[in-house]
Amino acid sequence: MTLKLLSVKFPEEMLSKLNLLVLDGKYPSRSEAIRVAIRDLILEELGSYAKKATEEPVKIQHLVPNVTS
Repeated sequence: MTLKLLSVKFPEEMLSKLNLLVLDGKYPSRSEAIRVAIRDLILEELGSYAKKATEEPVKIQHLVPNVTS
């Protein structure tokens, strides 16, 4: 699996709580905690479609026409 960089802005309070999870040893890094959270969100939201969604990358440009970087 190739990992891609994604920049995300978080409210300070949320970032502080994320840091606590890492400091408590629940996750090895903030990146891993965020990956787990997003994986769980995908499983919850997409249900039976989750396996396909995690196997095939989704290009946002195909979902939303005229998206600019």
